[in-house]
Amino acid sequence: MRALVYHGPGPLPAGASDEDILMLSDILPTGYEVGVLNGRVRPGDVVAVVGAGPVGLAVIRELTGGLGAHVAIEAVGMPAAFELAATLVRPCGHVAITTGLVDAYSTATLLELLAAHQIDAGRFITHHFAFDEFDAAYDMFGRATDTGALKVVLTRKP
Repeated sequence: MRALVYHGPGPLPAGASDEDILMLSDILPTGYEVGVLNGRVRPGDVVAVVGAGPVGLAVIRELTGGLGAHVAIEAVGMPAAFELAATLVRPCGHVAITTGLVDAYSTATLLELLAAHQIDAGRFITHHFAFDEFDAAYDMFGRATDTGALKVVLTRKP
């Protein structure tokens, strides 16, 4: 039995796991809507992501031959991160930054990509805890720099 409630246009696809679907609550729509769509990323573009968490896992400059990225995605929300993104983008490139919350209008598209195994959302999950281990999970996530935690999943015992 799934612990999540889905109010989308149809049943959850069989190819998507509960943990994959959990990533639709934040990181996948944020990265896709704010980064890919707002950044106008096109096939073949070099993209640099400036961020401290699972939305922004890499900054790539040497791969561009010193030209910079076509798109730099700022995924932190701090002035220093925006300044870094601006230095990573090539002339006539784009810096993708928006304020506010993600709309999650891309949920149906991302759900299809998850079901088709085109997105590996599970790689962001670094730790699992039972629901009664909430305090330990919160501590693990709160010390992410020391523990390497990206996403911590709590599960309820059946």
